[in-house]
Amino acid sequence: MTDPTTSKARPFIQAEAFSPRSHPLLGNPCAVVLSSPHQQPLSPTQRQLFSAWTNLSETTFLLPPTDSSLADYKVHIHTTKRELPFAGHPTLCSARSWLYAQAKAKKAREEKDIKLASGDQRVITQECNIGLVKIRIEGKQGQQDPAGRLSLAAPGFIKFGPAEQGDVEAICAALGVRREDVLKAQWTDNGPGWCTLLLKSAQAVLEAKFSHKAPYNVGLVGPYKAGMPLLREAGLLPSDEVGEEEADVEDMGLDPAHFEVRAFHDELVDEDPVTGSLNAGIARWLIEGGLAPKKYVASQGRMVGRRGRVYVEAERGEGGEETIWVGGEAGVVIEGEVNI
Repeated sequence: MTDPTTSKARPFIQAEAFSPRSHPLLGNPCAVVLSSPHQQPLSPTQRQLFSAWTNLSETTFLLPPTDSSLADYKVHIHTTKRELPFAGHPTLCSARSWLYAQAKAKKAREEKDIKLASGDQRVITQECNIGLVKIRIEGKQGQQDPAGRLSLAAPGFIKFGPAEQGDVEAICAALGVRREDVLKAQWTDNGPGWCTLLLKSAQAVLEAKFSHKAPYNVGLVGPYKAGMPLLREAGLLPSDEVGEEEADVEDMGLDPAHFEVRAFHDELVDEDPVTGSLNAGIARWLIEGGLAPKKYVASQGRMVGRRGRVYVEAERGEGGEETIWVGGEAGVVIEGEVNI
């Protein structure tokens, strides 16, 4: 009989986040490795080697939480080159994979709901290197939904403040952005190190052309017509700026977007398809600064053949504190085992 503590076989899932529900495989994939409580955890070196081997933007490794009264699972998030304290689409993919695995185990035992550390059957708690992150299960089916929307509570910033002129010029040069198209430039670092430029329009975002690596992880965001009113009120756009609508949303049955987003990693040659951490940082920056509505939709991935949809909503709790939820569809695409 195989000793479970020495077995190399570990459950493996490849999940996807932020794809429109009507158009799967147009979001961002993430590899997820799960381990049983009896297995020896993988070392940082093993995790990094496997993450480089998958060649996906991120790979996550799920473990039992440090304290099960506070979190439902612990996750290590790796790019092909390093571990991150937090990342958005890996958080949603990890939460979906954990729910999926738990639901299978419960079904085998003929049990129903999964008991969650939060005490709320719709709120998962993830432990990662930035701390505890709440993930809300959306939709009528709740835990029973095999796919469906998940939303994460946008974490606080590690670094937040205006970017220096030299940084802005370096980013514009790397991405072919006209300096006059930049309305504001801000550090929105919640883990991966984002420096974000707010451009005058979604079209300006789409026209950016990658020429060489920027010195940082860079985000671009620009408004469609629906995202312009508060920017006009703030004096960042002319009062007569009309703006354009997003193309072909009706043909594809997509929710129209308020903003277009693009993300460029300093580790990647190409851009990231759909980026939860960047959208979380942008949402906190723009909503708290009065530059975006409390509820909006962001589009990302068009220039790399994806059509990601990110749903943002600021919600005020009973105590008056505001939580910014950043969500999208998340589902399991591949299931199996890996031997590592």
